[in-house]
Amino acid sequence: MRQTKQTTTLHLQVGNIRPDPNQPRKAFDEQFIAGLAASIKANGVVQPITVRHHPNDAEAFIIVAGENRWRAHQLQGMPSTIECIVRTDLEDPAKRSALQIIENMQRADLTPAEVINGVIALGSIVTKPDGKPDLDAIGTQLGKSKTWVSRHLKVARMAPAIRQLINAGTITDVDLADTLDILGQEFPIALDHCVGRLQGKNTQMGWPYNSSKFQTITRHSARLLLQTLRDDADHRAANKKQAQQQAADRAKQHADRGAAPHTTGTSAGISSQAIDKLLASEPTNDAEQAEQLKAELAARQQAADALRQQAAPILAALNNVVDDFIAAITNGSIGRKRKSAGRFLTGVAAKKEPGAAA
Repeated sequence: MRQTKQTTTLHLQVGNIRPDPNQPRKAFDEQFIAGLAASIKANGVVQPITVRHHPNDAEAFIIVAGENRWRAHQLQGMPSTIECIVRTDLEDPAKRSALQIIENMQRADLTPAEVINGVIALGSIVTKPDGKPDLDAIGTQLGKSKTWVSRHLKVARMAPAIRQLINAGTITDVDLADTLDILGQEFPIALDHCVGRLQGKNTQMGWPYNSSKFQTITRHSARLLLQTLRDDADHRAANKKQAQQQAADRAKQHADRGAAPHTTGTSAGISSQAIDKLLASEPTNDAEQAEQLKAELAARQQAADALRQQAAPILAALNNVVDDFIAAITNGSIGRKRKSAGRFLTGVAAKKEPGAAA
């Protein structure tokens, strides 16, 4: 037995050792453990496991690091005792968790999900006085850069769908996860498409998602999709600005002429071709674009209503003429009514002449 102020090294009964329920590592490879058992039989335990005293059982211990080696000793034919380092300085849960996470992450067989979740867990333990993760301290303990730590910690703030794909092992690339997170913030439906494709679903969506370039989701294709959608958004914004400028120019022209806008090919500030283009454009999730279309259609309706109001007196007068002709045929005064109708129609034609008095 070797002993220092805070540690003691001794052989303990395997049956008196318990796994830590809060151990960050949840998955254990049975094939790896079987190979480890064979190595221990041939060479012994190269590195003792680390344990601490069980808080509720004086004869028991809880594993801090080395659960794979303890599991290997539980296999048939293995020694009933295992060499352990008993730590008495790990009563602080934060310190204990940090040691477990670091010990796990120093292993080469961790999955990407275990690495990411380990960094996130460490970020909640190794903090600055203000409670924020101490990126420099975490990077020093893991032998990683501050940027590497920051990018892995960002996963904790990503959409649940992305986290689920990481934990399931479907996403193993932090760069891909980061791009999907940006997609979800700027274009939510794009994230739905990517998640569906990563899950093996046949998503039924229009452009650009139906392109063959975006059927397999990788770091490259996700970045290309993000750029494509951003370019499309910029193009739509430019078209909207141009349409608004054209509407303002038309409104100014009408104001200068002192006449109400007409709808022959145009409608209150936007051309029929522009509205037809909006209606025929690819589906968009841009609420602002939808509001623009709604406003333009309302303007067209308003202009049509104005024309109806202008035409109403003329239609009423024409109806009176028709009634007069019917009455003239009935009472034989057709000659006088014909002259009256001629004077009325001459007056209407005069009003349509440019520069005619109102």
